[in-house]
Amino acid sequence: MVAPMVSVEVLLEEVDGVLRSVARRAVAVYGLPFDDVLQDARAIIVAHAPHFDPARNQPRYWARRLAQGAVRDGIVARMRRTGGERGASAKPSAGGDDAAALLERKELRAGVRAALASLPARQGDLLARYFGIDAAPEPCVQALAREFGLCRRTVRDQLELAKAELRRALIAWSRASTAAAHA
Repeated sequence: MVAPMVSVEVLLEEVDGVLRSVARRAVAVYGLPFDDVLQDARAIIVAHAPHFDPARNQPRYWARRLAQGAVRDGIVARMRRTGGERGASAKPSAGGDDAAALLERKELRAGVRAALASLPARQGDLLARYFGIDAAPEPCVQALAREFGLCRRTVRDQLELAKAELRRALIAWSRASTAAAHA
């Protein structure tokens, strides 16, 4: 038995909130343009509407998967335009912006290293290995557990504690550097 087809307009109306939510997240996390993501997501919904079966899927979940695919496609396209630099802008920047951005990245790196140094030794080492700060990243908790001679649960707990402490230290560093810049 074939399920009755839902009209495209009704389907778009029903999933508009989900599409907007995915687009807002793409703006916040990846810096993609909201209108472009929303337009791409709507186009994909329209293209796939004939294949939507309400008996098998709920419209919101189906639309979220398709919209997230549109975001991935947008990220891939952006990376191709920028030569593979993650998070890079597709627009060419002025010469002065490059120097300012480089200086800002160096200052941020110095702040992260200082914040890592303020952590207990094991927590700092775990974070550095997990995120690959001085070497290749090791995002597998089990491998870190073997390397440090700990159980996985302890590694997870130590990583969570270290991230919370690092967050506090970076906030303090950021406030101090902002105050120094405005002084």
